[in-house]
Amino acid sequence: MTGRGRDEALRPYVAIAATVALTVYGQGIVKWRVDDAANPPPDVGRKLEWALDLALQPWVLTAGIAVILGSLAWLAALAQLDLSVAYPLLSVSLVLVVFLGVVAFGEPLGLPKVAGALLVVAGLVVANRSHERGDAAGADPGAAP
Repeated sequence: MTGRGRDEALRPYVAIAATVALTVYGQGIVKWRVDDAANPPPDVGRKLEWALDLALQPWVLTAGIAVILGSLAWLAALAQLDLSVAYPLLSVSLVLVVFLGVVAFGEPLGLPKVAGALLVVAGLVVANRSHERGDAAGADPGAAP
């Protein structure tokens, strides 16, 4: 594969990486700003005002921009990959957000979270290996790879 062909083959994966990075960024920013805000008031009208004030904070607006940019990157990825290949790769954001919570917000990291993250990674490895081999529902299991 030439350098140009390799670059084109990597392009949708770069778009997925951008989608994941922007998603994790947005979640981290929103959590940070919610943690710094006072607790929401009990009545609905004031709760909506609280949420709107929070949503209009400059940092939270950057998280909204990240959602838009992440969506554009996702569209670029889906233009070149099957959904069944692309979508499971987004689960990397789950693992990254767990560790972001631990590092940035002091959330506990117990065995269940570690096991869950490892299962997500194992699932990605299995799913991508089966895709590389050409496994598909209904494929002839006796057929040569």
